Amino acid sequence: MLVAAAVLLAVSLFSANEQENVAWAQTQAAVRAMPWMLTKTHLKDGSAIESWFSPRRLVAAIRAVPAEGTNPAGQTPFAMFVDIREGARLEYRPLDNEIVKSPMPGSDKTSMRMVGGFLSAFADGKDLKDFAEADANLTITAQREVTVDGQRFDEFDAVVSFHGNESAATYRVDAESKLPVSMTTNFDGELRTTTISFPDDGPGSIYDLGVAQDVSVRDAMPAPGLARLLSKRQNARMNFDRYYGMAMQVPPGKHWSNSVRVTRLWRSGNKWRTEYLTWDPADSKRIHGREAPPAGTDPLKWWAAQFSTERFRPTTLSDGKNHWRFEYDVKQPDDEPNRWDYIVKPAKKGSYAINPENPMPTIVNHPEFMMYGPTGLPSPRRKGVLTLHPEDGPEGTVLIESRTMKEPRPQHNDLSYYWVDPLENGMSRRTQMLSLSGSEPELLGEQLVLETARSPKGYLYPTRVRNRSEVVTHFYLNFDAEFDDSVFDPKLDKAAPLPH
Repeated sequence: MLVAAAVLLAVSLFSANEQENVAWAQTQAAVRAMPWMLTKTHLKDGSAIESWFSPRRLVAAIRAVPAEGTNPAGQTPFAMFVDIREGARLEYRPLDNEIVKSPMPGSDKTSMRMVGGFLSAFADGKDLKDFAEADANLTITAQREVTVDGQRFDEFDAVVSFHGNESAATYRVDAESKLPVSMTTNFDGELRTTTISFPDDGPGSIYDLGVAQDVSVRDAMPAPGLARLLSKRQNARMNFDRYYGMAMQVPPGKHWSNSVRVTRLWRSGNKWRTEYLTWDPADSKRIHGREAPPAGTDPLKWWAAQFSTERFRPTTLSDGKNHWRFEYDVKQPDDEPNRWDYIVKPAKKGSYAINPENPMPTIVNHPEFMMYGPTGLPSPRRKGVLTLHPEDGPEGTVLIESRTMKEPRPQHNDLSYYWVDPLENGMSRRTQMLSLSGSEPELLGEQLVLETARSPKGYLYPTRVRNRSEVVTHFYLNFDAEFDDSVFDPKLDKAAPLPH
């Protein structure tokens, strides 16, 4: 996160709704009282991370400070400067000796709102106890008075909760000004102390962070047309309808009822759930050999009738705050070698929280995430090109090219093509992923939308998608299905009940 120490402090002082509702106008008092906020996080190897934020100029910055005596060349290991008004991030990359200019990501915007509100609140006279009483994200577990070199401080031990993740912290607050002066946290077993101050001046550009004046800037800002398409795709996948559905991967010449690659799907805003059909050799033989239902049969109703005999197990979900993943053990009875029993283990929380401005599953099974998904753009590490009149591709599409700026690697997505429909929120109608590590580009994957439908909100989505192996994924969604949010509870470690 851009201003890691300051943001961690601000996170503990504002609930999620408050963070999003803080307006820049509310920082006027903070501008008068504290034109800059500076945090410095000290690491055990002697190095440090410095972060600045100015509500007056709407800029932020961060740089790594090497330990004394470890950087004789005086080269800055890392530096970043963000201009909030322009919506641009400048990042110094010492290995390439260049500065990359790219769009300010949504996570930076959220961080800046949080820190801006934090400054404003302290300027308004609030203290840590006021926050703790009003915010469930911060729980004070102990309080004491300490004196250091004749100066009195209030110390607070607290538990900070953010998107479901909890961490312990100790805050030291000036007893007279009520402003925080330091914070100590436990990071992977290492105690880290962050000092907090409010200087009158700060960096005016990335060059003020120690980057040499002759380092050039590479512009990775997307062209306006490409930026609009990327924004439309993100909005579509974020705001897609609530539904229950199923996805079935059907090999060539087979009927959907004979597929063993079946997934149950739930989606509601930032919450989702997936369950896979569980099968063993005996199940596979039975499923592949059963008679197909009559033409026109509703697949969702047909599968609902099979739940008494078929087994599903949860795989991944989002509870709106965190990713969760289910693992399992497989047991084979000695007297039934073709029978496998799947024992689902308690869900494990993912290592990162859901980004509320751009939520994405860790494993993509949902059609809206598949065809409105990220392209790797915008990014300082990839180059994006928009071609309005491509030589090939589905009719009426434009072509987005996303190419890595790094050295190509075997079996790595170095180059992606997205033929998207500009009249349908940029939905992909065809995609290709290629590796550029060999003498010729190697096709890693390809998808082509064969059929579509429209959601009640008006979003087009795929109902049949074919991959390079000629396997067709069928999507069947029920937007009228009634289910409560208990299906998004990670404690539900078995197949969720059928919706009404």
